[in-house]
Order: sequence, then structure tokens, then C-alpha cells
Amino acid sequence: MNVNFELRDLRLFVSVIDNASFRKAAEQNNISQPALSRRIQSLETSFGAVLLERSTRQVALTPYGREVEVIARRTIHELEFQLAAISRKRSEETGLVKVSCLHTTAFQYLPYAIEKFGERFPNIRFKIFEAPASQALAAARNKEVDIGINFFGFSDESLSYTPLLDDPFMIAIPPGHRFMEQDAVQWSDLQGERLIGVNRESSNRILIDSNLSKSGIYLDWFYELTHSATSIGLVERGIGIAVLPKIAMSPSHHQSVKMMPLINPVITRAVGLVQRRDHMLPFAAQSFRDFLLLEANAG
Repeated sequence: MNVNFELRDLRLFVSVIDNASFRKAAEQNNISQPALSRRIQSLETSFGAVLLERSTRQVALTPYGREVEVIARRTIHELEFQLAAISRKRSEETGLVKVSCLHTTAFQYLPYAIEKFGERFPNIRFKIFEAPASQALAAARNKEVDIGINFFGFSDESLSYTPLLDDPFMIAIPPGHRFMEQDAVQWSDLQGERLIGVNRESSNRILIDSNLSKSGIYLDWFYELTHSATSIGLVERGIGIAVLPKIAMSPSHHQSVKMMPLINPVITRAVGLVQRRDHMLPFAAQSFRDFLLLEANAG
């Protein structure tokens, strides 16, 4: 048996058990239900046995699944305990983390990560370089920063890439819009709308247009901006509706704007950590890198 899985898989497995539902577990863990099913299937493949019995009404553990549940809960608990112990020992460590990031990650994801990291390492400082994908990538390549948070999909032998998260594109709409009562919006339904998006040279726009063209969908972008975060202000004024990555916006900061999934097709960008292969990270940067990866696996 080749046991090959991630901690996140165990957490998702336990979440399905606790919720007795794939749908509820997917919502709780901010992951699509098909992606969750694939994770569980991969876990079952790793253990070489079916762990969950699925039906239209309920989810139940198989006998082997009950054994794996014990292992999963113990593993998660022990890791959290060890991490807490390490955090206490290193809480007085100091240093500087130099990180480049996309504008969209700088708006919500990175501040949250720094806040949580600061609870464990309160004396570590940060120098943040916010830039478009190509410039943020160059900063990592030239060792101007220790690590970068960037898209997946480039080819550069001098750099290593480690996945962090999948970031789906969503629609932001103002109060009273015709989409307000829907749970999701199809890309084809955006035709004729006053769309707000980033300019055609951006990586986000290239990804969107490329995927939509395969489905024969061509949209009229009425307002083109340099940074996705700016589009929220226009949406709040009722000027149009915006397409942007999910992590570009915190709902608590813009309660008048509703974020909804875009489907048919679902377009997702992979975001990950970038660094020079030959760059030995200092303690502060290595600690932050490890923290981001653990948080991603904990999901």
C-alpha cells in the first residue's frame, strides 16, 4: 500500500464525518463539492479501501473508515499540539520577511496570514512588495525578496513553485441587482452587463478570456482597471458588476456587495509560493513559508 496524502485530506475526511454530509463539509471548508469528493477518493486510493459509504440521504463510515478516523483525529491533534509547543518556544524570535505578492493577495489573504503568523512570532517584521504577477515573479528570481506569492503556470528553472490554494473567480454585485436572489451566476449570463474587470494584459484577464473562448463566450468589459480591488468601489456605487478572484475581497469589509460563484465554466487560478532554488531562506522567511504551507494544508 502506497500511503500518499496531505494533512488537508485528513481534515476534510474528518469534516465530512462530523457534518455527515459532503455538501456541508464543502461549504465549511470553502471548497467545491466535486473537489472535496476528489480529495476523499484520493485518500481512499492511498489507503486502498473505501472509507465512506455514500447515498443520496447520508454519509456513513465503513468499518475500515472507522479505523482511519481514529488515526486521522490523532494525527491532527498531535500536529496541532506540536505546533503550539514550537510556537511558544520561538515566540521571541526576531527577523525580517521580504515577500512579493499579487495585488489581489495583498488585499485579503496576506494580511490575514501575517496576523495569524504574528500571534506565534510577534517580533518578526515584514517588507512587502506588491506588484503584478510578472514583476512579483522577477523580484523572487532576482532575490529582491525571500519568497513570492504568485500564480502557477510559469516555467523558470531557477525558481521552485509550491501550491498554496485554488482561487476561483467570482462576481461582485450591488444591492438590488437581478442576480441578487441567485446562488450562482453563469458566465454566459454576464453578456450585456456593464462588466468591471482588469485590463486585457493582466494574467487574470488572459486566464478568463482563454477559458471562456473555449466555451464560445465573449464578454464586453465596460470598465477595465489595473487592480481588481479597485473594482469593489465601483460596484458599491452601482456602476457595474465586477469579476475578481475570491481572495481579492473580504465580505466583512464590503457588506453591501454580494459575492457569488461563477459557473459553466468554473475558472480557478492556482496560487502558490515562489522562491529561488538556490536561495537559503533565513529563519524568519522559512518560518513564514512553513506557516503558509501548514495553513494551506489545514485549509
